[in-house]
Amino acid sequence: MLIISARQQFEKEPKSFGNKRNRITETHRKWILEQYDKWKPNDFCKVFNKEDFSYHKVKVLFWQTDENEKPMWIDEPFTVQLNNNNVKKKFDLYGDFEMTVTVKEPKGKEHQLKFKFDGENTFETLVKRVLSKNNKTLKDLAAREFAAWLKTCELSATYYHRHYIEDAEYIPFEEDIETYIKREIDKPIIRWDYAAKDGDKEILGYEFLPNKYFFTYTPPPASDVLLQEFWDLEKGAEKILSSIKQLA
Repeated sequence: MLIISARQQFEKEPKSFGNKRNRITETHRKWILEQYDKWKPNDFCKVFNKEDFSYHKVKVLFWQTDENEKPMWIDEPFTVQLNNNNVKKKFDLYGDFEMTVTVKEPKGKEHQLKFKFDGENTFETLVKRVLSKNNKTLKDLAAREFAAWLKTCELSATYYHRHYIEDAEYIPFEEDIETYIKREIDKPIIRWDYAAKDGDKEILGYEFLPNKYFFTYTPPPASDVLLQEFWDLEKGAEKILSSIKQLA
């Protein structure tokens, strides 16, 4: 694949036609065709493979840290249904976390529970253990019976856990994904996976940015030159103000 930068191949229209102010002459067309026939890289031509424009879009989860590079923790509502499976999923992601659970019985009695979830016991086991301290009836219930009773209650909770960031990385096709992530993200990585899939096959993206391939760096003027330009503008402004004062 040959990409030709022909942005300099034009001349000004003698008279503009709306927004059309430039035109390509036969000379410019000939130059473009010559580049195509040569099919060789130079300052205005680049040769590529299609893979050069392709990338993997990868979703990356990594732990957020504070200004001292210590793990950040946040307290937020538990927005999914409170059950053993959902709480275990949170544990698989965050590791140990603290839970504050409100259990409201059908008769209106309300209990505030606080405990640490470390994965050694299920969520319902921990709730039963805390509630049973002052309730022998609940203590004597079998696990299945307690689970049935708990379903009759209104449950809500907040949990205090480590904070993570989810970001999308656009990784060049030829790069090894894991190597790229370790090099570019200076944070402890939780996991990464393809952001979009079609069955078991990841979907590639393609991006063409002409400025990326034909960019020419122009260094800024030296500081003394910029300073002189500033003073020249200052003197010009003073002259204009003096002229205005004389008219007044």
